[in-house]
Amino acid sequence: MRGRLVTLSLACALFAAGCGASAGLRVENGGRSVHVTSPAHPAPRVHSLDAVAFPTAANGWAAGEGAIIATADGGRTWTEQYRGQADIRALDFTDDGHGWAVAVTSLLRTTDGGATWSEAGEAPGSLLTAVDFVSATEGWGIAARAADGSLVGDLVHTDDGGMTWSLVGDAANSICASDRMLVAGAGSRVLRSTDGGATWTPLFEAPNARTTWMAAFVQCAGSSIWALFQGDAAAGSQGYAVSTSSDGGSSWRPVVIAPLLAGSDPAFDGLAELDAYAGPFAAVTPSEAVFLGQCPACDPQHVTVLRTEDGGRSWQRHVINGFVPTGLAFADARHGWMTTQLGGYPGRHAAILATTDGGRSWHPVYPA
Repeated sequence: MRGRLVTLSLACALFAAGCGASAGLRVENGGRSVHVTSPAHPAPRVHSLDAVAFPTAANGWAAGEGAIIATADGGRTWTEQYRGQADIRALDFTDDGHGWAVAVTSLLRTTDGGATWSEAGEAPGSLLTAVDFVSATEGWGIAARAADGSLVGDLVHTDDGGMTWSLVGDAANSICASDRMLVAGAGSRVLRSTDGGATWTPLFEAPNARTTWMAAFVQCAGSSIWALFQGDAAAGSQGYAVSTSSDGGSSWRPVVIAPLLAGSDPAFDGLAELDAYAGPFAAVTPSEAVFLGQCPACDPQHVTVLRTEDGGRSWQRHVINGFVPTGLAFADARHGWMTTQLGGYPGRHAAILATTDGGRSWHPVYPA
């Protein structure tokens, strides 16, 4: 589903604690800097942006602490749709009208394109940390038992647009849903269900490495599955690995590895390396994916963009100076948006970058 966002709580928390300095209000692509200028019409001021969703190339939403902003022109202009107490960490839209905002202690939903946002339901005794809807009424989610940023939760299901939820499984980190199957990430494993979550079959186990696999984040595009496994962090670096399947989970290939783990297993030899930490990623089409990486201790800080058009067999690498990525969404193979935090501490603030060439170059669309 377009506009899906994977929330990487551990990585984001580590990014926030980074000690490097960022390069300020600019985006640099291949030596060419684009400076952020004042907009002709003031944009709504938002303290932080941690989530983004674009069901189409024109219509999109971004959200963070106490706010949701929206655009109808691909990001050139933004309007405020919600201002309140919800600290929003993830967004999910099935179309231009139906969307959900996952906050730390609540779930909000809209059925009119964000003209109104109202509180939906939560699983009994749990708090939703991620959702993936396949229609205006049916969706799946991860529900943690405490509001402590836990990466592990129960698998839950709704058939009334998120007003009520039922338990279908346990001990998962992430889920992606389609009309044909459910795929869940859980620690070092990827699981699949073809009967609505009643039973689950193991699909893949992450290779052994010099780390303990703490979480698995999955995204689906057609018959392709992408899985990012997160491990321990030490000395300014994190252990992580990415594997992909192009046939619904029957066969798998490792495609990206953390520099920290390069050479730790023969399966990792010759793989593309992202950066010190893995950030958000997007499964764009069955053969295309974009991964963001970050180096919190670098000075200046930078974002690494790693993109593939052939299912991970080859990768293009681009570097943007001065930003910390918090969210990523693509409406199609060319149009994507990244929510970020830019500037050093104190004074770090929210920004949104956009690409119209599949991630090769990026330009600021908020606050400019």
